[in-house]
Amino acid sequence: MSEEVHYDRRPQLVEVAGRSMEPSLGLGSRVWVTPDSGNAKPGDIALIRGREGWILHRVVATHAEGDEVLVFHRGDAGGGIGCCPATAIAGTAVAFLDPSASFPKLESMGHRFLSSFVAAQRRVRVFVRLRRLARFAGLHRSVLRPRLARLSQALLNG
Repeated sequence: MSEEVHYDRRPQLVEVAGRSMEPSLGLGSRVWVTPDSGNAKPGDIALIRGREGWILHRVVATHAEGDEVLVFHRGDAGGGIGCCPATAIAGTAVAFLDPSASFPKLESMGHRFLSSFVAAQRRVRVFVRLRRLARFAGLHRSVLRPRLARLSQALLNG
């Protein structure tokens, strides 16, 4: 996404600047994004403030841990699973600028995509269980922390 997005609480028109959401959202597509911070659910396409600017990705899963809610996301083109706090979600994409084009809802995606999406959700569930177990056992504070981080990263990136 372009760094020029200055997100406020009104719907925004956002132009897709990358290929991570193909074939659902092609390069140059323009979509309406409505403010929805913290309410994104699996299957939604969310506008996320990333380390290198704004990105549009599909939400794979959410996980509440204490007061923090984590949102796991990835592009429809595949690739690894990203994770961000729910506060990094500025809103969700709801429609193309062209009203005659049908918006890519999760339910309308093909069997192959849905299978990949469900597999990603399974990887997130395993990651969350591993994270809970590490915290319960106190391993997140031990010398094993770097190994756990590498294992977690490998798990999320398939």
